Amino acid sequence: MKIFIIGAGFTGTQLARALVLERNNVVLIDNNPERVRYASDQLDCTVLEADGNNLESLEAAGIASADALVTLTADDEINMITCSLVEAVYPRVQTIARVRNYAYYTAADVARRRAKSAMPESRPLYGIDTMLNPEVEAADAISAGRPGARRENLENYIKRLEQLEEITGSFPGVEKSYAVQAGREVRVMIQPEVVSEDEMVILAHDIAKRIEDAVSGVSGLKHTYSTCMENAGNTICEFATGTDVDVAAQDVREKIDAIVADACRREPLYDFTAPDGIVHTVWEIASASACAADELVELFARIPVAYIADGHHRSAAASRYARERGFAGESRWFLAVAFPASQLKILPYNRLVADLNGLSADDLLAKAREAFTVTDATDGAPASGRHARMFLAGKWHDLAWDVPAGTDVVS
Repeated sequence: MKIFIIGAGFTGTQLARALVLERNNVVLIDNNPERVRYASDQLDCTVLEADGNNLESLEAAGIASADALVTLTADDEINMITCSLVEAVYPRVQTIARVRNYAYYTAADVARRRAKSAMPESRPLYGIDTMLNPEVEAADAISAGRPGARRENLENYIKRLEQLEEITGSFPGVEKSYAVQAGREVRVMIQPEVVSEDEMVILAHDIAKRIEDAVSGVSGLKHTYSTCMENAGNTICEFATGTDVDVAAQDVREKIDAIVADACRREPLYDFTAPDGIVHTVWEIASASACAADELVELFARIPVAYIADGHHRSAAASRYARERGFAGESRWFLAVAFPASQLKILPYNRLVADLNGLSADDLLAKAREAFTVTDATDGAPASGRHARMFLAGKWHDLAWDVPAGTDVVS
C-alpha cells in the first residue's frame, strides 16, 4: 500500500517505521527541518519537508495514487483540514486523523452516527474516514487487556487460554507456557539443556506459525525471541498474539531514541564524505549531556539480549579474552554498533555456484534429496525456518530439513 503520513513527530516516525517493515510504500511529510532530517536518517522511506495541509505539495508527492492518508501533527485543525482537502479531491484515499481535543472527537462521532442513520451512503463527516483520540484508544486498549474483554463469555475466554497453552506446550523442549494479557501474550519456558539458543530462533517461528494456523482471529503474530532471558535455570521466551506487548522493552527503546535524537540536534563531532561518496556524521552523547550518557549506559544494561547480525567470531573471541583475564581493565569492552530491530533489515544470504562439479542437474537434485526434502517452488524466498531455496536449470526448488531437539545447529 502507498500511505502518506503527515507529521514526523514521535508517533508519525514510529508508524512510518512499522509500515516500512511491513513493506508498504510510505511518504512521511513534515515542515520542520530538524524532524525531517532525523526521520530521513532513521527511516527507509520518502521523507519530505513541506506543508502537509498544502494540496499542491501533496499532489507533487503523489497523493493521487495513495491508498491512505494519516494526519498526526500536533494541531487538530490541521489534521482535520488536511483530510477534508484530500477527501474532496481524491475521495478514494482512506483518511485517518488524530484528534486530541475530546470535544471535537465526541461531537464528530455523534454527528457521524446521525448522518449515517439518515443517509447510509453519505460521504465521511469532515472528509475523515477514521478519527482517533489518543485517550480513547488508550482506554480501549486497557479495557481489551482485562479477562473476558469485548463481551467474550467466560467459557470461550478460558478455552482460548487453554488452547494457546496446549499449542505452545506441545513442542519438544518446552517446560511450561502461560497465556497472559487476556490471551494476547504467551510466555514460554524452555529447557536450555534440550533447546539451544540457536534453536530458539526456529522454535519461536514454529510456535508462532502453529498458533496462527490453529487459533481463530490470530494473524501477523509477533514472536519476540529477542526478549528471552535466563531465569531459574529456564529460558523464558515471549510471544505476542496481538499487538506489541513488550512494554518494558518498548519503554527502553523509546528513551534511547529520545537521547539519540537530542544529541543529533547538536553540532556533530565529525561530519565528512568518504572517498566512496558515503557521508559519515558522528555525534558524541557525552558532549551533549553527561547525564544522558550515564542514562544511556543504564538503559542498555536493561536490554537482556542482543542479536549479533555480523561479527559472531569477533564477539566470541572478545568474550573469551575477557574471561581469561578475569574481566580486568579494558578487556571487558570491545567496539560494536547497535541498532534497534526496527531499523535493521537483514538481507537474503545468497550464494552462486560456478559449476556442478561434473554433475547433471538431475544428479544434483538426487544428491540433494539424500539430505533434504526437495519440492518445487515458485520463487526464491523460503517460507519459514529449516527451509532454503535453490535455483537450478531454470526452476526454483525448496529444500527442507529437520533439526532434532538438542542438536547443535552450528555443527
